[in-house]
Amino acid sequence: MRGKSFLTASHLTHTRRAHQVMAAGLFILMCTAYNNYKARMKENENLMSEEEWKKVMTEKCPQSRYWVSVLNFELVRLRLVRVFGKANFNMYLQSIRELLPWMFVLDHGKYARWLSVHYGNRVILSSKHPDVYNHFQEGYVTMHKTSRRFSSIALHHAHEQVNAAVKGDEGTVGLKENPAALIRWMVAGQEIARMIQQFECDSFTTDEQKEKGVQNSFVKDVSTRYIYSKKWVTFSRKKVRI
Repeated sequence: MRGKSFLTASHLTHTRRAHQVMAAGLFILMCTAYNNYKARMKENENLMSEEEWKKVMTEKCPQSRYWVSVLNFELVRLRLVRVFGKANFNMYLQSIRELLPWMFVLDHGKYARWLSVHYGNRVILSSKHPDVYNHFQEGYVTMHKTSRRFSSIALHHAHEQVNAAVKGDEGTVGLKENPAALIRWMVAGQEIARMIQQFECDSFTTDEQKEKGVQNSFVKDVSTRYIYSKKWVTFSRKKVRI
């Protein structure tokens, strides 16, 4: 089920975690391969820097080129996640600019077309709508549900969380078929979501306990991926030698 949610991105937390673990595992493997290369070097041989070594490996080995491309793509997506956490509008524009070429390369026609329009509209905000631009520069490009740092989320993500809270088990469903229920939800939906969140915060584990558990689980997942993937470092070393 989690594998399917990762492919369709139907579960945001699971999908984001899978990308984070993959990026961390690939980075560890790349560092390990470069350290193995340095260990094999003799005293009279010229030692290449990490960037030079990476360039040579991608030119000689298609597998290395593929995994380096995957790692770069993962880092672009994770930088966009970082933007939402920091509520940095300038960094947001830069991340969108870096993500745009991948939409064309991966043949995502609709994303390539409308993300280009989205990026163009945001770039001209400073000259066309300076009041909105200044508002975004102050950090209101995202939603701040708490006072903690690096905890803001995208606006559409905040709306989805409110909808999920209201439409929980035996909650508000079928709103589009009932205009009266839709109006009641528009008026009281935010307050119901706030009450549910307050109840969960008072009744269950604290944020510090959750954060510690998430960090420990993430380290475990990265270590497991690294252990099962070390054989690829050995395979690449035997396949292509510099």
